[in-house]
Amino acid sequence: MPDFMTARFSALPFDFVLKLAREILNVGGVEAVFYDVTHKPPGTVEWE
Repeated sequence: MPDFMTARFSALPFDFVLKLAREILNVGGVEAVFYDVTHKPPGTVEWE
């Protein structure tokens, strides 16, 4: 069974990430979108 503590980020196509970020930014009250590409460890599974 894989250990989630050694997770790797998913390399999504840039065009998809850009489209998704634009859609999220169109939601009222949203001012920023982050796509974390830090592997675990040293990054964290949950956002700090």
